Amino acid sequence: MSERKAFNIIKTVPVLGQAYGAMRGLVYAAQGDMPEARHSVSLDLADLNPLRIPRNLANGIVSATNDLEQDAWIGKRPIGRAFIGLNILPGVDGLHWSIQINGIIYQLVLDKNNQVKVLISSKNERAEWYERDCKEYSWYLIQKELPYFDSAVLKNYAKSFEAQEYQRLIATGDKINCQSFVTRIIATAANISIDKARICKDVKRESYFIGTNSLINRLIEPARPIEDRRGGTHFLNIIGELYEYMLVFSAII
Repeated sequence: MSERKAFNIIKTVPVLGQAYGAMRGLVYAAQGDMPEARHSVSLDLADLNPLRIPRNLANGIVSATNDLEQDAWIGKRPIGRAFIGLNILPGVDGLHWSIQINGIIYQLVLDKNNQVKVLISSKNERAEWYERDCKEYSWYLIQKELPYFDSAVLKNYAKSFEAQEYQRLIATGDKINCQSFVTRIIATAANISIDKARICKDVKRESYFIGTNSLINRLIEPARPIEDRRGGTHFLNIIGELYEYMLVFSAII
């Protein structure tokens, strides 16, 4: 996993990341590890925009320094077996989304009869699905320190969406898709409003993270809020501040 964590940082650099990913994909394909091979070469075309490098680099660092089995993470991968996705607008992209909360992955899919199904996996439940999806998705930390909730209740709530009608792109009314599903699971697990969850899940706005600390603040000094750091001379604080300003700028791109 240490190599993958390093790759998650390297892949944020346009051209270099794609070149390394291509070679990495060939190696994993030769080993028969197709989920990891697909992750190596999957690409969001919007990430080729150099103005998104600071945000993507911050995401890579955060994913490399946090435990995927703790807290809440959004997973993204190209739809189906495609290798390329495109983030057009917040909430509108050619990517399939899932959410992992404290080591349990929830994802909404369509079965062969075009019926909505919710798949739930963990190390203790559908372990083969869990291992595959941990490899195949790109994961983004969206919230730490979730309030207590009953995982059985959340699983039942997630399964209740199987009764709803699927709608691609922007789901309205009682219709559902993978992104609106993720929004509702975040809102329920974090005990926040749907509107706040929409902002939370939009990875372009991770510098406005829920609570007093942004992702960079959590990375640099997890125990100290922003207000306590402003007057510090700690070198990492300065780097953290610079990243925040770049993230805010890149968030509008």
